[in-house]
Amino acid sequence: MLPAVSSSKNVTVLIGVMVVLLTLPVTLFWIGYPSKSELYRGVTREAGTFETMGRAFFEEKGDVDLLVFGSSLVRAAMDGRMLEREMSAELGRPAKVLVVGVNWPGLDIQYFLLRDLLAHRRVRMAVLALPVGQQNTAMPHVQSFRLVRYGDYPDAFEGLSFLNSARLYSAMVLGAPRHALSMVRANRVAGTRAADEFVRPDNEREVGYYGDPYDYEPRQAPAFAADCLLYSPKTAGTFAFENEPFPEYHMHFLRRMGALLQEHRVRTLFVNVPLDKDRGSKVMRERLYWPDLFGPDTYMAGVPSASLFEGLSDDEILRFYADQHLNRNGREYFTAAVLPAILDVHRRP
Repeated sequence: MLPAVSSSKNVTVLIGVMVVLLTLPVTLFWIGYPSKSELYRGVTREAGTFETMGRAFFEEKGDVDLLVFGSSLVRAAMDGRMLEREMSAELGRPAKVLVVGVNWPGLDIQYFLLRDLLAHRRVRMAVLALPVGQQNTAMPHVQSFRLVRYGDYPDAFEGLSFLNSARLYSAMVLGAPRHALSMVRANRVAGTRAADEFVRPDNEREVGYYGDPYDYEPRQAPAFAADCLLYSPKTAGTFAFENEPFPEYHMHFLRRMGALLQEHRVRTLFVNVPLDKDRGSKVMRERLYWPDLFGPDTYMAGVPSASLFEGLSDDEILRFYADQHLNRNGREYFTAAVLPAILDVHRRP
């Protein structure tokens, strides 16, 4: 069998190449990165509406009245048009509602996205969701290498163990050649405004359950008073807390996300999004009691699947879903149901 490296000279060259690659994130930081909006254009469209987020975060101006933020599950569950219409009526002026999120779980990338937004725009209220089944691995988000750069937020490493710091730095090493190339030419992953139509900005999933035929079936959602939706001693019995922390890597970024929202005085509402497997359940499962991590100006709301879909058969309920995600039918139905809680929290002093 031939040796992997044929001479001591080649060993030296190989070591040199490895050193260059491993230190490339630091080198690029010293040279100076291109703009963050250019960075967002280089994230694959399958990961979410990153070009849309780049424009909303760095190019648009003005306060955001309501931010719906997190993974694709909450982005698919909330109807941005309905929220904007109802909030505009509430405020007596055009409201700015931003519905954004990233596909696939990962609290590290969510933290960096939120930090980018809050560095440039004021957000008055945020709607978040962290379903129980999400994020059981300790690895960085699969797209972190495209977005996270060395030196952008050096304090993000503070409190991370050596192993978890190495994981995050490894993602930076993996993405560094792409970041270096973007200093020579523009990113070509999503280079036009039309490109992110692959994932609609409002995530309008007009598809049936796991490939079933889809028909648009608007249904009137049941009416719930805000105090019946919001967590309180009155409704505590409808919430079930698993008390199951995330792996420490992602708990680190979850804590930082809570601190970031408190620092920027963003009122936060966690909405329990019903999954397809929850149908018939009389309780809403949450992984943790979120005010413990996100502070006193944090609220929780939701409606058990059994109450939300009362009187509907399993087949009828599944017409609201594309998979775990709600489709357009489910999004409109669910948003209308939880809207009183969102408006109630938004108007609180």
